[in-house]
Amino acid sequence: MKNSPLGELLLATGHVTVEQLEVALHTQKARPDYLGEILVGLDFVTADEIAHAVATQHRLPYVDLDFAVPQRNALQAIPKDLALAHTVLPLRLKRGVLTVVTQDPGNAGLKAQLREASGRRIAFAVSDRARIAQMVELYYFELENPLEQRIVALIDEAAEGADIDIELLLELLIQNAIKDRATDIHIRPQALASHVFYRVDGVLHHYFAFPSRIHRNIVSRAKVLSDLDITRQRAPQDGGFAFNYLRAGYDIRIAVIPTSFGENMVLRLLPKSEALHRLERLGFADAQAAVLERCLRKQSGIILTVGPSGSGKTTTLYSMLRRSNILQRNVVTVEDPIEYQLSLVQQTAVNEAAGYTFADSLQYLVRQDADIILLGEVRNQETALAVARSALSGHLILSTITANDAQGAIARLLDFGIKSYMLSATLLVVVYQRLVRRLCDNCKRPLPMSRDELAAQGWGEAAGAEDCVTVYQAAGCEHCRQSGYRGRIAVAELLEVTDEVRDLLDQGRLALEGGGLPRSPGGCSIRDDAQAKLLQGVTSLEELRRVFA
Repeated sequence: MKNSPLGELLLATGHVTVEQLEVALHTQKARPDYLGEILVGLDFVTADEIAHAVATQHRLPYVDLDFAVPQRNALQAIPKDLALAHTVLPLRLKRGVLTVVTQDPGNAGLKAQLREASGRRIAFAVSDRARIAQMVELYYFELENPLEQRIVALIDEAAEGADIDIELLLELLIQNAIKDRATDIHIRPQALASHVFYRVDGVLHHYFAFPSRIHRNIVSRAKVLSDLDITRQRAPQDGGFAFNYLRAGYDIRIAVIPTSFGENMVLRLLPKSEALHRLERLGFADAQAAVLERCLRKQSGIILTVGPSGSGKTTTLYSMLRRSNILQRNVVTVEDPIEYQLSLVQQTAVNEAAGYTFADSLQYLVRQDADIILLGEVRNQETALAVARSALSGHLILSTITANDAQGAIARLLDFGIKSYMLSATLLVVVYQRLVRRLCDNCKRPLPMSRDELAAQGWGEAAGAEDCVTVYQAAGCEHCRQSGYRGRIAVAELLEVTDEVRDLLDQGRLALEGGGLPRSPGGCSIRDDAQAKLLQGVTSLEELRRVFA
């Protein structure tokens, strides 16, 4: 593919449509800016999709910086000022070749400048510019100011009886959690010491222990930031505060409860700007994405996502919305709270105190001439009936519901009082998903197994096509903090309401146990999807045992 202007390139690769490009060009006249930034700002394309297109154009590898970690000697090969000035991230140094991540791989002058600065041959890889800039800040900051060493030094001073800077300690604990992609910080008081755990990729990891005598001071500091009452120590409290780190903003939610050893505190870290992704990047197979796209083209009906708390249900819904034609259909959402900002979509938040609930919101959203309505959650009978009526009146509803699997979601809707004939007339597809940890690409190890061995552990069939398969297991390295995993991916099953399923609903003969529902062509169970990712080397047997225990 020859070098082309960005708009032509994105059209050629199928990332944008002609209509979307025209809207972006109109927007560019009203607000002069780079076309790529406008397309991303309108949510027609993600920054990583642009980077993918650029990588394809130049026949270079694309690097996902959520999973790739720069080597220390690579960072040391390029001065920080040069990396910041040109938005490049040195990634790895191997056999005299320095791989550098950029979004401008066609810049021959840049390659020459990097070669002169490092004294090494340069190979380019591609990622999106904003992500590169963020990672340059993060990794060079860590190179110059190792956060964990600073935390340990403060804890050592406290252990020796010195008065330490509590504000700095809390700030460093939060910064270190952000660096390690933690979603939660647990600070637990115990008899011998207080302990700090980070939840990374859904699993708690112990990081630090500090003297019990400073525990109350740390909790008090977090309470002050959250405008909570520091004198109340025998009752639960909730609050939050804003936090900025390396040009990125975060909302920190704090929850405190009294325990026998003091107040237990959990801090949840929520990025203010969360990136949207393609369904395929979240982990959905091409066949699954095709089913969802087919359902999204319907003028009316219900699309549900199901799974435990924190399984990415809302992220999946928003990824679906990106696949719908927002330029030709009016999309309105009501959430608690708004988790993602999506351009050209009208987004509102529930307000229980003002009587604006999920159930009540639908009557107002319908008056907004809505074609597609995203409803944060079906929580009760009132909301379920309102969803069914809205779908029957010609609206496409996307929502989540708590259930143990796709069939359980149908049972839950029936329990809420929705009649079988209403479900058969409105329900389009139920997506049941879980999140599994991805093996670290830098250290995962192959593990040959026979089909019989795999079947004995509950995965695979003994009578498979090959007698031996290769799965991978976690090893642990500096890139994944010795955990063997980095990041998570969705495993899912789709229950599409086909004519056969619809007949079962109409006749009241829906089988809710034993896998009695027929599957659509190409459909697979969530265990089948998990096994496919196991055989692809994406995750491990140990992780599947943990998630599906």
